[in-house]
Amino acid sequence: MLAEPGREIRLAEIDPAETAGHSKSDSAKKIRRLRETLAELQEALYAEHQRSVLIVVQGMDTGGKDGAIKNLCLGLDPNDVQLTNLKYPTAEEWDHDFLWRCH
Repeated sequence: MLAEPGREIRLAEIDPAETAGHSKSDSAKKIRRLRETLAELQEALYAEHQRSVLIVVQGMDTGGKDGAIKNLCLGLDPNDVQLTNLKYPTAEEWDHDFLWRCH
């Protein structure tokens, strides 16, 4: 079941084993290609000193975000990676867009 704008979501109706048609082997291949692309971008953009890549990972607590980040960023130079944890926004942060905290 996919979430659609304006449609109410009932967690009891969602099968936690649902993979949306993705197999582990296909996903592993896609992740390897993404890692290669990220490594190439990291090298090129670091040399350029003008642009960056922003990856936003959103999910509920214990949703596997940390593992996904570690898996995706495997092989990148850790000196060139900046992680920002966005906890519940403060009153001041509500007055700005959601990327304000990253700046």
